[in-house]
Amino acid sequence: MKLSFTLGPFKAGLFAEKENKKVIIYLPESNMLDTLKKAGKENFNNSEEDKKRLKAYIEKRSTSSFWKDDPGYLFIKKYLPEGEISLIDIGCNVGNLPFYLKAENLWNRISYMGTDLLPVFVELAAEALPEGVFFVSDIQEDVIEESFDVVLTKGTIISTFDPIKSLKNVLSVPSKQTMLIHTAISDEVTSGEKFYNILVTDKDNIYTSSVLSKKAFFEEVKAFGFSVKEMNKRPGKVEVQNKGVYHLYDFVLEKKD
Repeated sequence: MKLSFTLGPFKAGLFAEKENKKVIIYLPESNMLDTLKKAGKENFNNSEEDKKRLKAYIEKRSTSSFWKDDPGYLFIKKYLPEGEISLIDIGCNVGNLPFYLKAENLWNRISYMGTDLLPVFVELAAEALPEGVFFVSDIQEDVIEESFDVVLTKGTIISTFDPIKSLKNVLSVPSKQTMLIHTAISDEVTSGEKFYNILVTDKDNIYTSSVLSKKAFFEEVKAFGFSVKEMNKRPGKVEVQNKGVYHLYDFVLEKKD
């Protein structure tokens, strides 16, 4: 299998020796949308075929062992505040967090609001969870002014083209506690560089992601008046061609007194 994309003056040739091999490559320019368009993925999850696939996923997720083993959800369960709380789920996808909270008998004490960039996600989440409140918004562009006990985002900041801008918008939401789950952070970022973009391909999919500089990440946390209450650095590392490695982290942040 050979994949090739032209990125302005830059041409990336991606090679996979086996059908199931995942290739992760550093993008020297933040033009990932153009890259996705070239691959025909700019309308990801908006087609009727994708909607059917998502509905099938919603129907069968109750039997999946994924929920018990995912380190991000285990972290949430361990550190979610006790008692009745209000929570906003930024990047709610099709309502995976509410499903997990229900499965763990945590849902009834939570006043939940979910938001996502993709209207199809919001539509399907609302269908599956009529007791929740869902709306469309862009984590990278929109500022949420309503206050919550907990602000939570799982794998959403790194899914945007500018994760620093997205991080700032999440940290700006008034809250007592912010949970950042599945956050890609690297020590090996070029001096002065706050993040970099990557392109991920495998036999079934192509998608983009972003990796934050550890220094830039903690500078933003401090600037917004947060301190790290809990941190989980997940085992293992991810290799990026021509860029080194990054690790995945989970955080509980609290406002300083």
